[in-house]
Amino acid sequence: MQEDNRIMLVEDLKDFRQLLAAQLRNRHLEVIEFEDGLQAKRFLGTERPSVVLLDMNLPLLDGVELLKWMRSEDIQATVIMISGSEDELDRVLCLELGADDFLVKPFSARELLARIRAVQRRRQVGLQPGNPSSKALTTEQDNHATTPGQIRVGRLMLDTERHRVELDGQLLELTTIEFRLLHCFMSQPQRVFSRAQLLDAAWGRDYVQAVNNHILRLRRKIGDSVEAPIHIQTVKGVGYRFEP
Repeated sequence: MQEDNRIMLVEDLKDFRQLLAAQLRNRHLEVIEFEDGLQAKRFLGTERPSVVLLDMNLPLLDGVELLKWMRSEDIQATVIMISGSEDELDRVLCLELGADDFLVKPFSARELLARIRAVQRRRQVGLQPGNPSSKALTTEQDNHATTPGQIRVGRLMLDTERHRVELDGQLLELTTIEFRLLHCFMSQPQRVFSRAQLLDAAWGRDYVQAVNNHILRLRRKIGDSVEAPIHIQTVKGVGYRFEP
């Protein structure tokens, strides 16, 4: 099932939903509107829009539960969570569950489209921090890849085309954020990444504690010691680096 170029807007506030949808359509974009999470889930059972704009608080099935279901079903659409709340915990929760970004209402269609483009750029260039050129990325990957899209470092194999990571040939279940972070590390072993660079690669927003939490879980999943890590090492005052 292939993604298309439609934007799926799931928002129960009718006035806001219709206004945002009209602004997007004025920019020649196709928008499909839903007012509750259950309708949206049924639609996603057979369709794959490329972008999902998902309100946190929805009737019948709330946005957080729908997001969890989407990622459990490996629906790889770009998901922008929208909310009237400025609570940082809400933002971190949604990002940890696999959202690509988080916007607080009200916001303009221009800002929304800029966020969507930023997410898609990170995916297209392999989610590299520091915005290196695509040529530099290809050169770095060629040092470790055996087939296009694959990077092998030690016991780990990461496949960008299939969004798959293996440890000693066994599939690892990683979240979207964990996959992006590991891709950064494996693309450039022994390089020290600052927390700001990791934030830019994973979200493009300043969620330091969220990065720390993901690093902790990622260490556990790849068999790294939490107390004395061998592979994903902490560089005090700077960030992290990956040691093969």
